[in-house]
Amino acid sequence: MAEEIEVYMVAGEPSGDLHAALVAEALRERHPVRLRGAAGPRMRAAGVVADYRSDNWGTVSLSQALSRIVYLWLTGLVILRGLKRRPPDVVMPVDFRAFNIGWAHRLRHRIPGPKILYYFPPGSWNPQPRDCGWLAHIVDAVATPFAHSARNLRKCGVPAYWVGHPVLDRLAPPADRAAFRREHNLPEGNPVVGILPGSRALERNCLGSPLLETVGWLRQRLPEASFLWSVLPWREPFRLDRQAANTPGVTPVEDSAVLLQGADLVITAMGTATLEAAAADCLPIAVYRGTPGMWLQWKCTALARMPAFALPNILLGEKIVPELLHTEVAPERVGAEVLSIWEDAARQARLHQALAEVRRRLGSPGASQRTAEMIWRLAHGEADLEDLALPLEPAEARMP
Repeated sequence: MAEEIEVYMVAGEPSGDLHAALVAEALRERHPVRLRGAAGPRMRAAGVVADYRSDNWGTVSLSQALSRIVYLWLTGLVILRGLKRRPPDVVMPVDFRAFNIGWAHRLRHRIPGPKILYYFPPGSWNPQPRDCGWLAHIVDAVATPFAHSARNLRKCGVPAYWVGHPVLDRLAPPADRAAFRREHNLPEGNPVVGILPGSRALERNCLGSPLLETVGWLRQRLPEASFLWSVLPWREPFRLDRQAANTPGVTPVEDSAVLLQGADLVITAMGTATLEAAAADCLPIAVYRGTPGMWLQWKCTALARMPAFALPNILLGEKIVPELLHTEVAPERVGAEVLSIWEDAARQARLHQALAEVRRRLGSPGASQRTAEMIWRLAHGEADLEDLALPLEPAEARMP
């Protein structure tokens, strides 16, 4: 029997927690491993022993970031001290640039033993070329979900591998959406509209009220519609979640995958959920609304000048998925987009075609398994991981 290895995982945001949990499950299914780390609820459920609970590490505003910077910096030092006493075989930081980049840099220079595989490298979603050569001095390998990210990193000398996006491990278009609804006891109205107000407390506080008001607006104009409202399974329901559960025509759903495969359309917060909608072929309307301070912060950064914000639009290089930001997230605006899509069969067809192209660009299922095998090989001193990665085009983009 192969000797057991130890892997230390660090995720600080809900999406990273989910991605790391899938890798943890893949490792435990295939190899003898001990899993520790800074872990969120999904990682803990997947068998990662939490030295630190990272449930509330992620931030979406400058004020939140400033309030946690000292705590996270001190926590990072304590984690390093523990790893120096008991070095793992492999460390896997997952996204969360604000913490993981500086922390991994200190790890590399203070504890030379562990191999470092960075999963979801910083800014991997951004197709614009940029200098990332500094990452080569920190990591032994990078597993990235996007082909353009792997190409750019390799041009900068970083040993990067395209593993595909793990949303494809969890989601696929249902063969028969109506049958799927019956199987999962979901309402069979026409249409069924999903609502994903975000995975962070601040997002839900900012988006919850206007999206619940959108339900009321739509019920007056589309009385045959049913609504699926996403609630977070690992915490107590927010006030608006309880209010939504008591709203006629609204069904609370804990599993976002079930919601996306059961709904015809989804109103979703910006972020990974827009890619999950694409993976499930559920027509998305992407929304984002923050506090006045967040809006001011956004207006003062380069983000405000981006041509698109929803990840499907970024991947396609074209604004196909509707995007509504800040003051645009009002019941009449969001509801009008739902009606426009539902009443226009040609627009629905164009959106479905665009989502199919997004799925193609996300690679193929198996990202979590590929990443798990890379970790196993790194732990055993193997540096050649090329055969585990998805092929990049053009051919010259492959690692020598």
